[in-house]
Amino acid sequence: MEGSRASIATARRAITRARRSSPMTPRASGR
Repeated sequence: MEGSRASIATARRAITRARRSSPMTPRASGR
C-alpha cells in the first residue's frame, strides 16, 4: 500500500506548510 503512504506524506507536507503560514489553525488545537 505505498499509494496510501504517499497520500499521507503529501497531506502531512501540506499541513506543515499551512501550519507555518497559519499557526492558529483549528487542526493545531487537535494536535
